[in-house]
Amino acid sequence: MVDKTINPNVEVFNLPEGDTPPAKSNPYKPGDAVRLRDGGGSNGTVVKTFGNEVLIAWDGVRGEPKWYRQEEVAVKKESAAVVPNPFKVGDAVHLRYGNSANVGTVVGIFGDGVRIEWAAFPGEPEWYPQDRVVAAKKPAGPAPAVKDNQLQQGIFDQARRLVSSMDDEHRRRFITYLGETYK
Repeated sequence: MVDKTINPNVEVFNLPEGDTPPAKSNPYKPGDAVRLRDGGGSNGTVVKTFGNEVLIAWDGVRGEPKWYRQEEVAVKKESAAVVPNPFKVGDAVHLRYGNSANVGTVVGIFGDGVRIEWAAFPGEPEWYPQDRVVAAKKPAGPAPAVKDNQLQQGIFDQARRLVSSMDDEHRRRFITYLGETYK
Protein backbone atom coordinates (compact mmCIF):
# COMPACT_ATOMS: atom_id res chain seq x y z
CA MET A 1 0.00 0.00 0.00
CA VAL A 2 1.43 3.41 -1.02
CA ASP A 3 0.78 6.53 1.05
CA LYS A 4 0.96 9.80 -0.98
CA THR A 5 -0.80 12.07 1.52
CA ILE A 6 2.34 13.77 2.84
CA ASN A 7 4.00 14.57 -0.47
CA PRO A 8 2.36 13.41 -3.71
CA ASN A 9 5.80 13.25 -5.46
CA VAL A 10 7.32 10.81 -2.92
CA GLU A 11 6.09 7.28 -2.45
CA VAL A 12 6.07 6.09 1.16
CA PHE A 13 5.46 2.41 1.68
CA ASN A 14 3.56 1.41 4.79
CA LEU A 15 3.77 -2.30 5.64
CA PRO A 16 0.78 -3.84 7.38
CA GLU A 17 1.59 -4.67 11.01
CA GLY A 18 1.91 -8.42 10.50
CA ASP A 19 4.42 -8.11 7.59
CA THR A 20 7.39 -6.58 9.45
CA PRO A 21 10.28 -9.00 9.96
CA PRO A 22 10.99 -9.74 13.61
CA ALA A 23 13.98 -7.89 15.02
CA LYS A 24 16.91 -10.17 15.77
CA SER A 25 18.00 -9.60 19.36
CA ASN A 26 21.66 -8.85 19.95
CA PRO A 27 23.22 -11.86 21.72
CA TYR A 28 26.22 -9.90 23.02
CA LYS A 29 26.51 -8.09 26.33
CA PRO A 30 29.11 -5.62 27.55
CA GLY A 31 32.14 -7.53 28.83
CA ASP A 32 31.76 -10.53 26.47
CA ALA A 33 35.01 -11.80 24.92
CA VAL A 34 34.67 -11.80 21.11
CA ARG A 35 36.60 -12.11 17.86
CA LEU A 36 35.78 -11.46 14.20
CA ARG A 37 34.13 -14.35 12.32
CA ASP A 38 36.52 -14.00 9.37
CA GLY A 39 39.44 -14.72 11.69
CA GLY A 40 40.95 -11.27 11.32
CA GLY A 41 41.92 -9.16 14.27
CA SER A 42 42.75 -10.24 17.75
CA ASN A 43 40.55 -10.90 20.73
CA GLY A 44 38.30 -8.10 21.86
CA THR A 45 35.77 -7.13 24.50
CA VAL A 46 32.25 -5.85 23.90
CA VAL A 47 31.94 -2.30 25.23
CA LYS A 48 28.38 -1.50 24.18
CA THR A 49 25.57 -2.80 21.98
CA PHE A 50 23.00 -0.85 19.99
CA GLY A 51 20.40 -2.69 17.91
CA ASN A 52 22.32 -5.20 15.84
CA GLU A 53 25.62 -3.30 16.26
CA VAL A 54 28.44 -4.17 18.67
CA LEU A 55 31.12 -1.74 19.91
CA ILE A 56 34.38 -3.66 20.40
CA ALA A 57 37.62 -2.65 22.10
CA TRP A 58 40.44 -4.86 20.75
CA ASP A 59 43.02 -6.29 23.15
CA GLY A 60 46.43 -4.71 22.64
CA VAL A 61 45.16 -2.16 20.08
CA ARG A 62 45.22 1.50 20.95
CA GLY A 63 42.56 3.91 19.83
CA GLU A 64 38.82 4.15 19.97
CA PRO A 65 36.65 1.00 20.01
CA LYS A 66 34.96 0.26 16.67
CA TRP A 67 31.40 -0.68 15.73
CA TYR A 68 30.66 -3.97 13.94
CA ARG A 69 27.44 -5.70 12.85
CA GLN A 70 26.61 -8.66 15.09
CA GLU A 71 26.87 -10.98 12.05
CA GLU A 72 30.59 -10.11 11.77
CA VAL A 73 31.33 -11.06 15.39
CA ALA A 74 31.63 -14.42 17.13
CA VAL A 75 32.03 -15.34 20.78
CA LYS A 76 35.63 -16.10 21.64
CA LYS A 77 35.98 -19.75 22.43
CA GLU A 78 37.57 -20.26 25.78
CA SER A 79 40.61 -22.48 25.52
CA ALA A 80 40.93 -25.37 27.88
CA ALA A 81 42.56 -24.52 31.16
CA VAL A 82 46.30 -24.87 31.07
CA VAL A 83 47.33 -28.09 32.72
CA PRO A 84 50.39 -27.82 34.95
CA ASN A 85 53.49 -28.89 33.08
CA PRO A 86 54.14 -32.56 33.97
CA PHE A 87 57.78 -32.52 32.84
CA LYS A 88 60.92 -31.67 34.76
CA VAL A 89 64.33 -30.62 33.51
CA GLY A 90 66.26 -33.77 32.71
CA ASP A 91 63.23 -35.94 31.75
CA ALA A 92 63.57 -38.15 28.68
CA VAL A 93 60.84 -37.35 26.15
CA HIS A 94 59.79 -37.74 22.52
CA LEU A 95 57.15 -36.12 20.35
CA ARG A 96 53.66 -37.57 20.70
CA TYR A 97 53.18 -38.10 16.95
CA GLY A 98 56.80 -38.58 16.03
CA ASN A 99 59.28 -41.42 16.03
CA SER A 100 59.61 -42.74 19.58
CA ALA A 101 63.21 -43.68 18.82
CA ASN A 102 64.12 -39.99 18.68
CA VAL A 103 64.51 -39.38 22.39
CA GLY A 104 65.35 -35.96 23.70
CA THR A 105 66.01 -34.38 27.07
CA VAL A 106 64.01 -31.57 28.63
CA VAL A 107 66.35 -28.63 29.21
CA GLY A 108 63.81 -25.91 29.94
CA ILE A 109 60.20 -25.32 30.94
CA PHE A 110 58.17 -22.14 30.59
CA GLY A 111 54.40 -22.20 31.17
CA ASP A 112 53.05 -24.94 28.95
CA GLY A 113 56.19 -24.96 26.79
CA VAL A 114 58.91 -27.59 26.95
CA ARG A 115 62.41 -26.95 25.57
CA ILE A 116 63.96 -30.15 24.25
CA GLU A 117 67.52 -30.96 23.29
CA TRP A 118 67.62 -33.83 20.81
CA ALA A 119 70.51 -36.30 21.12
CA ALA A 120 70.31 -37.27 17.41
CA PHE A 121 70.12 -33.67 16.17
CA PRO A 122 72.92 -31.39 17.33
CA GLY A 123 72.08 -27.74 17.55
CA GLU A 124 70.05 -25.40 19.67
CA PRO A 125 67.21 -26.93 21.75
CA GLU A 126 63.68 -26.20 20.50
CA TRP A 127 60.44 -25.25 22.27
CA TYR A 128 57.33 -27.45 21.96
CA PRO A 129 53.85 -27.21 23.53
CA GLN A 130 53.51 -29.73 26.37
CA ASP A 131 50.59 -31.48 24.64
CA ARG A 132 52.89 -32.50 21.77
CA VAL A 133 55.42 -34.13 24.10
CA VAL A 134 55.23 -37.47 25.92
CA ALA A 135 57.61 -39.07 28.43
CA ALA A 136 59.96 -41.62 26.88
CA LYS A 137 59.85 -45.17 28.13
CA LYS A 138 63.61 -45.56 27.97
CA PRO A 139 66.07 -43.14 29.55
CA ALA A 140 67.85 -40.66 27.31
CA GLY A 141 71.03 -40.87 29.31
CA PRO A 142 72.40 -38.41 31.81
CA ALA A 143 70.76 -35.00 31.71
CA PRO A 144 73.04 -32.24 30.55
CA ALA A 145 73.99 -29.85 33.28
CA VAL A 146 72.35 -26.55 32.40
CA LYS A 147 73.49 -23.63 34.43
CA ASP A 148 71.14 -20.73 35.06
CA ASN A 149 73.44 -18.23 33.39
CA GLN A 150 73.75 -20.47 30.29
CA LEU A 151 69.97 -20.62 29.95
CA GLN A 152 69.66 -16.85 30.43
CA GLN A 153 72.42 -16.27 27.88
CA GLY A 154 70.59 -18.50 25.38
CA ILE A 155 67.36 -16.56 25.83
CA PHE A 156 69.25 -13.27 25.55
CA ASP A 157 70.90 -14.45 22.31
CA GLN A 158 67.52 -15.43 20.84
CA ALA A 159 66.03 -12.05 21.76
CA ARG A 160 69.04 -10.23 20.29
CA ARG A 161 68.68 -12.16 17.00
CA LEU A 162 64.95 -11.39 16.90
CA VAL A 163 65.43 -7.64 17.44
CA SER A 164 68.30 -7.44 14.95
CA SER A 165 66.06 -8.98 12.26
CA MET A 166 63.41 -6.23 12.70
CA ASP A 167 63.24 -3.11 10.58
CA ASP A 168 63.45 0.28 12.32
CA GLU A 169 59.67 0.77 12.65
CA HIS A 170 59.07 -2.69 14.18
CA ARG A 171 62.06 -2.26 16.50
CA ARG A 172 60.75 1.14 17.72
CA ARG A 173 57.24 -0.28 18.34
CA PHE A 174 58.70 -3.33 20.10
CA ILE A 175 60.87 -1.22 22.43
CA THR A 176 57.89 1.06 23.18
CA TYR A 177 55.76 -1.99 23.97
CA LEU A 178 58.42 -3.39 26.32
CA GLY A 179 58.76 -0.04 28.05
CA GLU A 180 55.03 0.24 28.65
CA THR A 181 54.58 -3.40 29.66
CA TYR A 182 57.50 -3.70 32.07
CA LYS A 183 57.52 -0.33 33.88
